[in-house]
Amino acid sequence: MGFALLAVYMGVWTGGQAVGTAISRSLPAERSAFLMYLSAAVLGILLAIVSQTWVFEAQFLLISLVGGYQAWVGYFEIRAVRFSLTLTSLIFPLRFVLSAVLAAVFLGEAVLYKDPLMSGGAVLLLTAIGLFRLGQKQENKLSLVEETAQMRDRGTFGQWLLAIAIMIFLAGTAGFAMKYFASELTIHRFAFPSYWYPAAALFVSPVLFFKRDKNLVALTKQDLWVPLRGAGIIAQIVLEFWLYQILPLAIVAPALGFGTTVGPVAVGLLGFAERKEVSQLQFVALGVGFIGALLLVVARI
Repeated sequence: MGFALLAVYMGVWTGGQAVGTAISRSLPAERSAFLMYLSAAVLGILLAIVSQTWVFEAQFLLISLVGGYQAWVGYFEIRAVRFSLTLTSLIFPLRFVLSAVLAAVFLGEAVLYKDPLMSGGAVLLLTAIGLFRLGQKQENKLSLVEETAQMRDRGTFGQWLLAIAIMIFLAGTAGFAMKYFASELTIHRFAFPSYWYPAAALFVSPVLFFKRDKNLVALTKQDLWVPLRGAGIIAQIVLEFWLYQILPLAIVAPALGFGTTVGPVAVGLLGFAERKEVSQLQFVALGVGFIGALLLVVARI
């Protein structure tokens, strides 16, 4: 059951990343993040009502608190994948490493870090960042200032690095909290999104005022794709919470780390023409990252 759920989760994640990337390159990041969480909030409440699983308990408000602050993951993810879906998908699995570290310290899974394969996988993923950056610098020297206006609109490597660092911290701590909720709270997995995403929409709503001229305008045809992304993250969180209910974080974290790397990187290279932007050294970086992600999985099997 657990591995079947992992496979389904990875498929949903990959599809969601493809839709999310298309949205991020056609809509303002602020508006698309808010509409994504707003649609997920509505769908989450409807899911709880239809499945007759919604109940109110004060302790469940802790879920809303974590769901609220992790909403900024979606905002920074939109900015990160605008620069590169491939690189973002390669490095973002480090959030699972952070979750695993917290689980080792607070949930008694310290044995995780006695495994050299686990720690080696994390080191390789970090190494991949440096290699990718070095490859980009060499490529820029060859092409000098041949960046197009489109590439400039997609941001710089420094902006990407800041976005991915924030994403890893917020998502890593939220993942650990989700495992804690799955272990300690008696909430049904179909009711979980009804606490998580309304708070997410509320917490992320201030971003609409960052660029009022672009965000506070009439909806367009591109905005109609955002609820599809909202449905996708509902499916993701239900599956992830379910996995945390039946498997230890020491297995779920590295498995999701590998699975959520392979699919989106392929989408980025093939579906969004990012292959042209990747140098030979950057392909080496991708290979190093894949090996690191694979080590995380092998370490726990």
